[in-house]
Amino acid sequence: MLKQSKKSIPEVSPDHTALSLQTDTAGVILSASADLLSFTGKHKEELIGISFKKIIDSADKPKLQAILNAGVDTGLIIQLALKGKAGVRHIGFTATCQKNNRTTGDVIAWEAVQEPVIAAITEQPDTSAAELIAVRNELKEVTERYKAFVQQSSEIIWRCELETPININDPEEKQILQLFDGNLAECNDQMAHFYGYVNTAGVIGKKVSVFFDPNEPVTYQVVKEFIQQGYKIYRRLSMHIDHHGNQRYFLNNLVGVVEGEKLLRVWTTQNEITQLRMAEKANRYQAQVLENVFDAVMSSDQNLLVKSWNQAAEKLYGIKAADILGHPIHEFIDLNYHDTTHEKLLQALYATGAWNGEISFIRPSDGKKIVIWATISLLKNNKGQITDIIAINKDITERKQAEQAIREGEERFRQFADAAPVIIWVADEQDNTIYVNKCFEQFTGITLQEVEGWKNIVFPADLPVAIEKYKRYFKYREPVVLEYRLKTKDNEFRWVLDHGVPRFLEDGTFVGYIGSIVDIHDRKLAEEKIRFQVQVMQDVSEGIISTDLEFNIISFNKAAENIYGIPSNDMVGKRLNDFINLSYLSITWEQALHQLHEKGSWEGQAYFNRHDGKRIYLNCALSFVKNERGTRIGFAGIYRDITEARQSQENLRINEERYRSVVDALGEGILMHDKNGIIIACNHSAEMILNVSRSHLIGRSTSGTESTCIYEDGKPFPAEQHPSWITLKTGQSLQNVIMGIQRGDGTLVWISINTEPVYYTEQRVHPDAVVSSFVDITQKKAAEIELKRSQQQLREYSERITNILASITDGFIAVDKNLNIFLWNHAVEHITGLDAKHVIGLGVEKIFPNFAGTTEYHQYIEAINKGNSSNFEHFLPAFNRWLETSVYPFSQGAFIYFRDITDRKKQERLLELEKEVLEINAQPAASLKTTIDYFLAGLEKTFPNKICSVIMLNDDKQTIQHLSGPSLPEEYTHMVNGIKIGPAVASCGTAIFRKEKVITIDVETDPLWDDYRHMARQFDLRSCWSFPILNAGNDVLATIAVYHRQPAIPTEAELSLFERVNSLLRIIIENKNAELKIRLSNERYLLVTKATNDAIWDWDVNTNTLYWGEGIYTLFGFKPGYIDNSDNFWENCIHPDDRDRVVNGLNGFLKDGTSKIWEDEYRFIKPDGEYALVFDRGFLIFDHSGKIARMVGSMQDITDKKELEKKLLKQELDKQKLIAQAVVNAQEKERAEIGKELHDNVNQILSTAKLYLELAQTDDNSRLELINRSTKNISDAINEIRTISRSLVPPSIGDLGLIDSVQDLVENIKATRKLHVEFYYSGTLDNILDEKRKLMLFRIIQEQVNNVLKHASAKNLVIELIADSEGHAVDLTISDDGKGFELDKVRSKKGVGLSNIASRAQLFNGSVHIVTGLGEGCKLKINVPISNI
Repeated sequence: MLKQSKKSIPEVSPDHTALSLQTDTAGVILSASADLLSFTGKHKEELIGISFKKIIDSADKPKLQAILNAGVDTGLIIQLALKGKAGVRHIGFTATCQKNNRTTGDVIAWEAVQEPVIAAITEQPDTSAAELIAVRNELKEVTERYKAFVQQSSEIIWRCELETPININDPEEKQILQLFDGNLAECNDQMAHFYGYVNTAGVIGKKVSVFFDPNEPVTYQVVKEFIQQGYKIYRRLSMHIDHHGNQRYFLNNLVGVVEGEKLLRVWTTQNEITQLRMAEKANRYQAQVLENVFDAVMSSDQNLLVKSWNQAAEKLYGIKAADILGHPIHEFIDLNYHDTTHEKLLQALYATGAWNGEISFIRPSDGKKIVIWATISLLKNNKGQITDIIAINKDITERKQAEQAIREGEERFRQFADAAPVIIWVADEQDNTIYVNKCFEQFTGITLQEVEGWKNIVFPADLPVAIEKYKRYFKYREPVVLEYRLKTKDNEFRWVLDHGVPRFLEDGTFVGYIGSIVDIHDRKLAEEKIRFQVQVMQDVSEGIISTDLEFNIISFNKAAENIYGIPSNDMVGKRLNDFINLSYLSITWEQALHQLHEKGSWEGQAYFNRHDGKRIYLNCALSFVKNERGTRIGFAGIYRDITEARQSQENLRINEERYRSVVDALGEGILMHDKNGIIIACNHSAEMILNVSRSHLIGRSTSGTESTCIYEDGKPFPAEQHPSWITLKTGQSLQNVIMGIQRGDGTLVWISINTEPVYYTEQRVHPDAVVSSFVDITQKKAAEIELKRSQQQLREYSERITNILASITDGFIAVDKNLNIFLWNHAVEHITGLDAKHVIGLGVEKIFPNFAGTTEYHQYIEAINKGNSSNFEHFLPAFNRWLETSVYPFSQGAFIYFRDITDRKKQERLLELEKEVLEINAQPAASLKTTIDYFLAGLEKTFPNKICSVIMLNDDKQTIQHLSGPSLPEEYTHMVNGIKIGPAVASCGTAIFRKEKVITIDVETDPLWDDYRHMARQFDLRSCWSFPILNAGNDVLATIAVYHRQPAIPTEAELSLFERVNSLLRIIIENKNAELKIRLSNERYLLVTKATNDAIWDWDVNTNTLYWGEGIYTLFGFKPGYIDNSDNFWENCIHPDDRDRVVNGLNGFLKDGTSKIWEDEYRFIKPDGEYALVFDRGFLIFDHSGKIARMVGSMQDITDKKELEKKLLKQELDKQKLIAQAVVNAQEKERAEIGKELHDNVNQILSTAKLYLELAQTDDNSRLELINRSTKNISDAINEIRTISRSLVPPSIGDLGLIDSVQDLVENIKATRKLHVEFYYSGTLDNILDEKRKLMLFRIIQEQVNNVLKHASAKNLVIELIADSEGHAVDLTISDDGKGFELDKVRSKKGVGLSNIASRAQLFNGSVHIVTGLGEGCKLKINVPISNI
C-alpha cells in the first residue's frame, strides 16, 4: 500500500473543504458535488465519465495512478493538486472504498478534509524518535515500491556493477572492455525470461558480455556512444537474439553513476519495439505496392490539398507528383462529375463515409478526354477524426467508347427485334432488363418501363426455374434454356420456352444476356394430358388390359401384374387366353362375348387360380376400344380383385367376437355413447376404475356416473364440458383430458380421457356415437405432487447452502520472525473474540499460551525459518473451533490465514453419520428403532449439549409413542407414551397437531408446557424444539425433539441442520413403510403385464432369456411367457430393412451404458406375415457390481398413431399459413401508418415551409423571418422522416447486440419525457441467442412499446428480459400502469399489433400470455425457447 508523509500536507483552504466526488477503482468519475462543479467551472455532464486525472495537475497524476493501482488506505490524507477555474490548488482528500449495490465493482469516495484535521496533523510533536520511525517506514515502503516496480515493469531492467570502477579519463577502448567485463548485479524477470532462464537467480552474477556480444557491431556502437555522450544515452536502437534464436529490437536507455571521476555502475532499461519495426516494414511494403498498382491512388487532407500521388496517377492525369503535392487538383484540371456536383459529392462523402461514380476531364498533357470510375472514402484515426481523403480512380475511357459502339449496334438490333415473331429480351451485366421487343408488350400487355421484375409475371410455382435457376446460369455466364409459365395481358399463364445466351465484348468483358421466348403452351398441355392418362392407368387399383381384336395384349398395367402375378413384359404382344383362363360365374365366356358384341360392353364376376395356388375372385368390365372414326380396333378390360370382399363377411363375424374379448381385456376403461350421450356399452376396466357396475352404467347419461367430477384445480366439471359430449357436438377427437371423479365409496380417482367420434354413414356430418377411453392416473398425480415437493426442498436446500457459503470469511494475521503480531483483521476478532488493539505487538505464545509446544506451533516456526509455505488443520480447545491455517513466509515474518472450518468439520461428521445410518437402514435385519438410535447418538456426539429424541404418531392418529431417545431417562419416555396430541400439548404434541415446528425457548415461561412443566423439571429439561416429520401427503409420521439443559434460541444454522435431519428421518421411516409397498408393487407389475395395451418384455442379458407379457399376444398374436432368444427370435421378427439399424442401435446403447433409456421405431412381423409399426423403449437394470443384468421395456403398436401424426402435420402447415397472413397484415398496417404520418404530418410541415418561401419572394420586409421559419419547418420535417426511418430500418443487432439495442430504444423513449421506462435483464443473452431471435425479441418490444405510447395512457413501463437458470428459454415481460383493456374484445377485433406479436413468437415456438383488465394496466409475457430443438 502506497503511503504519504502526513507532515508534507499543507493546510487546506477553508473555502474548498466541501469538495467531494465518487470514482470507480479505475479513477473514472461517477458523481461530483456541487462545490466541485463550481470549483472546476465544469458542468455535471462534462465531469461524469471522465478520469479523475483530467482535473489533477500533471505533476500529481503519477501519484494518483499509483494510489489507484495499489488500493486506497482508509483514513490516509492524500494531497492532490486540483485544477480549478481560478488556478491550481493543493487540497487534501480522504479516500474510502465502498461497496456499490448497483454495480459489480467498488466505489471510492473522495472527501476534502476539514481545516481542523489538517491543523491537528501539523501540530503533532516532532520528536526525533518519531522521525526515525517515519524515516524507517518510508524507506521500507520505498524499497517495496521499487521492487514491485522493477518486477512488474514490462521493460527489461538491469544493473551492471563494476568490480573495479572505471576511470572516466582512461582511453575509450579500455573503458569499453571494462564495461563488457562488468557483472550483472540486478535485473527483473523480464530479462531472465528473454534469455531463457526461469527467474533472475540464473542470471545474477554473470558477465555482461554473456548477454551483450562485444563483437556485434550495433551493441559495440551503443556502448561507445554511451561513453562519448557523458555516460548517458537514451532511446538508442539495438538488436539482440533471444533464447529461441529470434531477432528482437530494443530502444535502450543507459545511465551511469559517476562519483569522483569513477564510473561505479550502469543502469539500463530496454523497451522492445520488435512489433513496431515489423509494422514499419509492413508499411514500407504497402507503400511500395500502392506505388505500383494499376489504379491511380491519391490522398488529400480535409482542405483537398494533395498528400500522396502514385505513378499510376501521374500517368492517368499527366501531372507529376512533385508538381501537384500540396495543391488542390482543381488548380490543374477541371473535373466534370457525372450525375452529381462537387458540393453534393462532398455532402454524400461526409454523410456516409464513401462515394463512387463517374468523372471525366481533359488531360492537359495530350488534350484527350478521359473517363474514370472514382471510389472516394474517408480515413479516420482511433478517435474518429478524419485524417485523409482517399481516392482510387480507374480509367474506363476505352470501356465507355466500347459501350457507345454497342449502343449504336443495339439500335439496329432493336429495329430487327421488333419485327421478329417471338419475344426478344436483353439484360445488362447487373441483370437489369434493358430491352424487350414489341412482341413482349403484345404478349404480356406491359412495357419495358412497367417491368419491375420478372417475378410479377412468372407463375409463382415456376419461380425456382424462371428466376433462381436463371440466376445460377447468369452467375457463371453460361447459356440457359428454361420452361415456365408467363402471364399474358389477359391474366392467363401460358407455357413458354426461354433461351438465353451471355454477351461479351471483344476484350472478353461481360455485358449481359440476350434471349428469346417462344409460346409452347398448346404443346405443353398435350404432353401433360398424355402423361396424365398414362399415369392414371398405371396408378389405378383396378387391373387394366387392352388388346387388339385378336386378343393380343397391347397394354398390361401394374394392378394387372399384381392381380395375375405375371410381369407386364411377359404379357405384352402375347395372346391373352394363352396365359389367363377365367372361369365366369353365372355365365360362359361365349355368352359374355355375345353380350359384348351386342351392347358394346359387359360386366360380371369371374375367378381364376393363380400360379401361387390362391384363387382370385374378380369383378370384370369389358368394352370395345374405338378410334377417332368410331371403328372398333380392340378390347379393354377392367378387373377389380374382390377376393377379400367375399371373405369379409366371415371375417366380420369373427372380428366382432374378437373385438369384444379384446375390449374387455384392455387395462383402459372403455365407454360407448350413442348420439344422445347415453352409455350403450362398457368394458370391465371401466367398471373397476369408476367402481360402478355395468348394469348401473348402461343407459346413463354422458357423465358416466352420477358422482361428482372436478378439474385439476378442484373446480366442478360441468356435464356439458364432458369430453364425450363435446365430441358428440363438434365431431372433434379429444386427448388426455384430466378429470377427477368422486366414487361412490368416497375415494377420488383421477383419469385421463380420450374420445373418438363414430360415424355409421359416409357423409360424416354428425357423429352417430362416441367411444371414450380412459386410464387411472391417480398414482401418477400423487407422484407429480411428490416430485414438486422434492424439487422445492432441493431449491430451499440449495439456497441455504449458498447463503452459508456467502457468509464465510477468512481470518488474517501477520507476524514477524519472532512471532510478534502486527496485523489482526476483523475475521480473527470474530473467531477468537479478541480485539486487535489488545493483541497488536504481542507474541503468539502470550495470546495462545496453550498453543506453544504443539505440533502446529512448530509448523509455524519451521515455515518461517525455512521460507516454505505450509497448510494444515488443527483444533483450538480454548475457542472450541477447528481452523484451516495457511502460513506464507516473507522476508520480515509470515502471513497467516485462518479459515473457520468448525462447521465444515461438523458437516463432514454429519455426512459420515448419514452415510452410516443409510447403510444400516439398507440392511433388512435392522429395525427402525436400531437405526434411529444410532443416528441420534451420533448427532448428540457431533453437536454437544443437545438431547435428541423421536416420537411417533400412533395408528389412531391421536396419541404419541416414544421411539428413540438415547440420552433421555426411561422414566421420561414412559411418561410421554400415550399422550394425546392437541393445540397446547407441550412442544411435540403441539407440533404434530399443527404440522409445523414448535420452538419452546424456555419451558418455564411457555404456556404450551403448563400441564407438562413438572415432567421437564423432574429431568432438568429447560428448552425443547420440535420438528414434525411429514410425508408426501402432508401426513405426520413422527417428530424429532431437541432438548437443552438451559433456555436456547435456535440459530439459522441449527434450523437448517434439523431440517436436514428431519429429511433423513423421513427417508428412513418411509423406507421401512415402503418395503411393504414394494411387495405390493411387484404383484401389481404382474397384473399390469397382463392388462396393459403395451407388450411388456424383460430381457436377461446374461442368459439371453426373453420374457413377454400378455400384451405380445393382444397386439401381435405371439404366445406370452419366457423365450430362449439364443436363436435371435426377436431380431428375426424385425423387418429386414430395419434390422441392422435397430440391432446396431441397441448394441451401441448397451456398450455406452450411460444413456438412461433406449427407444426406437421399427416394423415388427406378426404370425400372419403382416408388419406392424411399433415404438419400442427400454431401460437398463444393473447388478450390485454395476454391470448390466437385465433390460426391461415395452412395445406399442403405433401404426394408427403415425396416421394421426400426418393429420397433425397438415394442421401445423395450415397454422403456418395463418401466421404468414398475420405478418402480411402487419406489413400493410405499417405501410398505412407511414403513409398517414407522411400525409398528415410531414406533408403539412413541408407545405407550410413552401408557403413561407413563396411569401419571402414578394415580402422584402419579412423575408429573413420567413426564411428562418421555413428553415425550422424543413428541420422538423427531417426529424420526422428520421423518426419514421428509425422505426423501419432493422436494428443493428449484429453490431450492438440485443441488450444495447433495447437500451438505446429505452433512452430514446426517455428523451421524449412521455413515459418512464425501466429495463432489467440477466444472463449472457447476446451469447446464447441467434440473430433471428434477437431481432424477433427486439421487434416485439418495439411493437408493444408503440402500443403503450399510443393507447395505454401509461406513466411507467417496465421491460424484463431474463434467461432461465437452465439456459433453455428466454422470458420477456413488458408491464405498464396504463388504463388496460378487455382482452376478449381486442381479440375479437383481431388487432394487427397483438396478432403480429403472437405471430413473431410462434415462428420460434414461443408462447404469448397477456394479463390485463380495465384500469389494471397490461402485462405481456412471452416465453421463447433458445433453440427449436
